[in-house]
Parts: sequence; structure tokens; C-alpha cells
Amino acid sequence: MSKVIALFNDYDSLTRALNQLEQADLGDDIVEVVDRGETEEPVRALDDNIVVAPVANSGSGSFAYAFPAHLGLNDFGEASDYFERAVKDGGRLIVMDTHDNEKALKILEGAKANRVFDSSSL
Repeated sequence: MSKVIALFNDYDSLTRALNQLEQADLGDDIVEVVDRGETEEPVRALDDNIVVAPVANSGSGSFAYAFPAHLGLNDFGEASDYFERAVKDGGRLIVMDTHDNEKALKILEGAKANRVFDSSSL
């Protein structure tokens, strides 16, 4: 099983990716969606297995979110700092644990993810 993380800079691409993953029977592989919650419409969970983790923003521009240990972002070494900065700057992440990383990568890249990371290629 590999960890796959996709970074999106816009809500529409994120939603498109979530829908396509669900249609491809990969919805259960989604561990978490990390979103700063700055859109008027929150990211919708496709089912009870998808946890949407809105990031608190105090309004002063401060960033109040620590990635939970269960996301396994340490698998990506220094890239974990990149994820934190990306979310701080308004990015959204889909975090997956999947046996079908090729299928997941194809869907995420096709949905216009800005960057996609795969722990099996580290």
C-alpha cells in the first residue's frame, strides 16, 4: 500500500478529483481531505469514510493546523514541510492510502492536481 497526496489550488479541481475517485471505487482509500475552508461552500464528504479537516484561520492570517500523525506525512520527509506551507497558502490536500496508486495518480493528475506525491516512488 502506498500513500498518495495530491495538492489542489482550487475548489473545483478538488471536488472533481473526489467525484472521480469515488466513481473509480477509490473513495474508501481517501484518508483525509485537508482544506482551509476559505470557500463559501465546504468540501463535501462523499461518504462516512472521508474526513474533511478544515483548517482554522483566526482571520489575522495566522495558520492553526497541525497535520495529524495518522496522515503519515512523515513518509515524505522534507516534503511534509511543503504540504504545510501549501495548505497555509490556501492549497487543499487529498491524502490516500491505496493499493492502486497508478489508478489514483492518473485520476488526480487528470483532475488538474497541482502536484501529486507517491510514497512508493521515494
